Amino acid sequence: MLLRRVTLHIKQQNWFAVLVDFLIVVLGVFIGVQVANWNDTAKQHQLYQDAFNRVKLEIATNIEAVKRVQAYYRSRLPQVQLALETLRTCGQNGESIESVEDTFQLVQNYSQVILTARDTELLLGNNNFLPFQNSELRTRLSKLADYTYFFHQELAMKTNQIKDVRFLSRLQAGPVLGSPDDNLQAIKSGSVGSAELIRKHRFGVPFEQACKDKLILEKYYGWEEAVYFHFVVGQFTVEHLTAELAYLEGLPRS
Repeated sequence: MLLRRVTLHIKQQNWFAVLVDFLIVVLGVFIGVQVANWNDTAKQHQLYQDAFNRVKLEIATNIEAVKRVQAYYRSRLPQVQLALETLRTCGQNGESIESVEDTFQLVQNYSQVILTARDTELLLGNNNFLPFQNSELRTRLSKLADYTYFFHQELAMKTNQIKDVRFLSRLQAGPVLGSPDDNLQAIKSGSVGSAELIRKHRFGVPFEQACKDKLILEKYYGWEEAVYFHFVVGQFTVEHLTAELAYLEGLPRS
């Protein structure tokens, strides 16, 4: 229709009408491009908001991960410290050798903090999201990612200290307690997962000797120190992440 009209105007040498037709075409193309750009911008903005919300969820998940591990060790610390005091005093605190042996499963077990900044890095790495972020926000998100991975590594290092089971070489293993299925069922029923569910260990020497064994003492002191590290460093992590989450929650929608 438009082409026929333009052709007619040219035949009639109606140059003003040709100009109008040309402007109509140009304007139509311009509007079409702008609408496409607006739609693309709106789409990218929605994708950015989704990514931004995932970052906030990631931070909240990291906070809960630290708190869970802190609660895990907090519930086990008193019993292990009592056993450590019994070892340190060689039983002069009135506790029995059995009370120490009952903690073998606790010091073999661990809970690890898993912190991640994957969603934060994905947001920072998407150049399509640059128009929706200012330099302050990008700097804080970048530091947040670095901070998260640093403390993940620090807490993982201390978890490896807890995993050390060399002290078992100083103990005497008893008869097997059950099948792998029995082991699995015991853990599902709430038992602490450790080698103690396979074979119960006892001191292989009189307690007067065991309480002076360097490897056994290192295990208990190392477990205690690593747990305190999880409390202190974990709390700094929680407070920092909580502050960053509050900052992000307080930002106006871009």
